[in-house]
Amino acid sequence: MKKAVFIFILLLLALNSNAQNNENRVKELMANIPKITADYESLEKSHIIFYFPSGGAARYKMPCKINNGDSINIHIQHFDGIPWYKEWDKNGYCTKNILWSPQIDEILTREHFANSLFYITKIFYSNGNLKEKGVASQLGFKIGLWYHYDEKGNVIKIEDNDKGYKFTTKDVLLFCLNNNITIKDNYISEYCEVLGWWFINKFTDENNPMWKITQRLRSKERIIIIDGKTGRVISDREEFVIDD
Repeated sequence: MKKAVFIFILLLLALNSNAQNNENRVKELMANIPKITADYESLEKSHIIFYFPSGGAARYKMPCKINNGDSINIHIQHFDGIPWYKEWDKNGYCTKNILWSPQIDEILTREHFANSLFYITKIFYSNGNLKEKGVASQLGFKIGLWYHYDEKGNVIKIEDNDKGYKFTTKDVLLFCLNNNITIKDNYISEYCEVLGWWFINKFTDENNPMWKITQRLRSKERIIIIDGKTGRVISDREEFVIDD
């Protein structure tokens, strides 16, 4: 009997220790969320990159702000006919990428931070004026307030991506760790691509906020739907995945 009680106490201590470790891990993940304000901004016209597609006379121009601080590697590549500007810091971590989309005539910028799962997104009109900005997670969801502007720089919409989510970002990250779903330090590839965008998403179901967690399990995906208000697990299922 004493042996059984002793084993039970050891198991309880182990569980409490694991729970505390997960709490500390989430605090680390949430500690370095970049801040933004509603202040208007524009791309610096003094820095213009001209891109010449091979074999063609067409010329695209992509204005961008060049950081001359710790960035040591700047690269412009041709990606499906679209110019793509990238920066890396001295440790090889991607700090910025800028993509010009001629189809919708907009410029998308992402500012990444080596110690953060979160990044700043800014979308500009083709004339360099700000259209939209906000903070997003590499895991696939927006957080906080996103600001939308007209072409004259006036705020026309403020989007609150946390509205209704009483089961917060912190809660969903802790849910993952407590259910043996690993969260890496970052999901930015060496090519400056965000690889975790599919992992955790927000959506609404009949105006009810929801979380969707997708965990890849070899040939399967585990998909968990959580009520964003209560934290109740709505569904937890596995689906087979056929790789291309």
